[in-house]
Amino acid sequence: MILKAVPSLPASDLEREGARLHDVLTRAVARVCPAELASQREDIVQAALVRILEMRNRGEEMAGRPASYLWRVAYTTALDELRKTQRRREIKDADATLELHAPIARPEIRLAMTACLGELVTARRQAVALYLHGFSAEEAARTTGWDTKKVQNLIFRGLQDLRRCLTAKGYSP
Repeated sequence: MILKAVPSLPASDLEREGARLHDVLTRAVARVCPAELASQREDIVQAALVRILEMRNRGEEMAGRPASYLWRVAYTTALDELRKTQRRREIKDADATLELHAPIARPEIRLAMTACLGELVTARRQAVALYLHGFSAEEAARTTGWDTKKVQNLIFRGLQDLRRCLTAKGYSP
């Protein structure tokens, strides 16, 4: 099966071409998608379709591309989604088991920091946890999938909340 460039097909032919693409991608995703992403298969199919349509919009020729190309798109899209899921899980794990790497002279400060981090709003806690683990705002943004500006704001406000909480517990800079 080979995809053909379809610059001026009638609407019915475009619908048929879209349905064919969807069918091929659905089969490919069903085959390569791990069980843990089963509930997201249709989303992965849609993301793969978007990739192919973006390629067409950029003017790249689809003629001469075998069906194996569609399978490769489905595979890489499923792989990308699996990586996102694993990153989210790693963030939650890092958030749940925050270990401060900086040497802290008094263990009660570590306990106070852990308690104050636990009181932060989830998004702020995740951003601050990544910051305390040494991630830059850009790295944290890539890891979480958030906008860099959002991560910077979450870190700024999270650190403010952390300072406020520590000061209330009797620890000040």
